[in-house]
Amino acid sequence: MQLFVWDHHFSTGLPELDEQHKALIDVFNRLHDTLFHAGVSSDEREAALRRAFDRLMNYARAQFTGEEQLMREAGIDERHQQKHRRQHEQFIINLREMWNGRATQPDLHGRLMGFLVSWIGLHILGVDPSMVRQMRQVKAGRAAVDAYEDDPGVSEAGQRALLNLVGHLYLELSAHARARDAALAAADAVAASAQVLHERLARQGHFDDELQAADARLFETRLEEEAARGFRSESPLSMILLDWGVKSANEPSVLLRDVTRAVAAEMKRTTDLVACLGPQRVAVLLPDTPLDGAQLAGQRVAAAIAALGPLRMGVAGAVPRSRGYGAVLLADAASSLLPIAHAAVSAPLPNS
Repeated sequence: MQLFVWDHHFSTGLPELDEQHKALIDVFNRLHDTLFHAGVSSDEREAALRRAFDRLMNYARAQFTGEEQLMREAGIDERHQQKHRRQHEQFIINLREMWNGRATQPDLHGRLMGFLVSWIGLHILGVDPSMVRQMRQVKAGRAAVDAYEDDPGVSEAGQRALLNLVGHLYLELSAHARARDAALAAADAVAASAQVLHERLARQGHFDDELQAADARLFETRLEEEAARGFRSESPLSMILLDWGVKSANEPSVLLRDVTRAVAAEMKRTTDLVACLGPQRVAVLLPDTPLDGAQLAGQRVAAAIAALGPLRMGVAGAVPRSRGYGAVLLADAASSLLPIAHAAVSAPLPNS
């Protein structure tokens, strides 16, 4: 989503400079997307933010160096050059301070976006067009001091463009802040509910702490519920199915325990459900997960259990096409069962 949209009022009339401004605005937009993306973990967000800040800082420095060279070569008034350089220096200082203080700033998103809008208003709509106008007048033979003192500053059209941008920013930030807060609250609620559910299931006998897996009855209930929910919300539902129908060197109960524990250790979300469907069959239910995501999870599982015995794995996933899609999903996973070979652990898993 683009928060900053290029407006013709932003044009300075100098193509090289306008292209630099467009590229800088693109960096701003990417940073905004990173800040407001709710679907990443805190560690992933920190790494993404660092990359985005570094990209913005590096690009700004390169652009500022180019602008300052343009001013020197054009010979415009030194007073304008000093003001221009101070704005460049202050941008770098403010951006660095925001990054260093991010842990103690409760609303880094809003403060940073507000700062960038102010920068666009002050610099791209103000001092840069003034620089270009003075450069043209000096090139035409006018004295640099006169070109500086007679410059009109930000135009009325530019002021309107800035007001429109600020209004757009306010609406976007309000909407994104509400969405982000709702997503975080929902994630906390899901985690809390999962913990409560785990404790209740353990008391009711539907979850085996030794195996770290649910029983077949709970799996059937969850499969039916998640299929109906996925059908209503048009969200994907996937499944990983494991079985070992041939004899193993391990005792059956020991192999079952080793498989379920290894699989449970690879599941990253509290909403994923590992269940025993029999003494030689284990399933993993993956709500809100498309097929390719389930295949990646399946590759982790395959690597974790490949040495345990001659196991087979099947992976299936889709957006449920009916409320009773759970039975179809289980059948698809069963029909895609293939041996997990040591040499094929990293190979693509079968599609449903």
